[in-house]
Amino acid sequence: MSQTPADPNEEDAAEPDAPLFFWYFFPLARNIAAWEATTGSGRATYFFHADSPVEAAVASLTRGLALVNFRREPIYLPETLLDQQPRFQRYAIGARKLPGLRALRAAYLGRAIHSSLETWQTQVLSITGKP
Repeated sequence: MSQTPADPNEEDAAEPDAPLFFWYFFPLARNIAAWEATTGSGRATYFFHADSPVEAAVASLTRGLALVNFRREPIYLPETLLDQQPRFQRYAIGARKLPGLRALRAAYLGRAIHSSLETWQTQVLSITGKP
């Protein structure tokens, strides 16, 4: 149960049990950026097309990710699946209506799942063309 601070200008303190969330972008060759995030689930590396300057591309990708609260399904699921699954309906609508989410989905190149090092390396190679 959260409490409302007495002063409305006072910043909310972080919940003591709330896990910290960090995300990282790694610029790669061929205008590709790899995205990693620290979460309890969803272990994969996501790859996006990132034109120069890379800082602007990363800022745009981050805005798109923030629109979906850094959830992965709205990024990689095909439009047909977003439309067919009731639990993804809001993302289907967002993918059509929100320019930031459309740009994020358009920049998406693929993902490499962290199931094993060999599987991950093979997927990275197929997406980026380099190990």
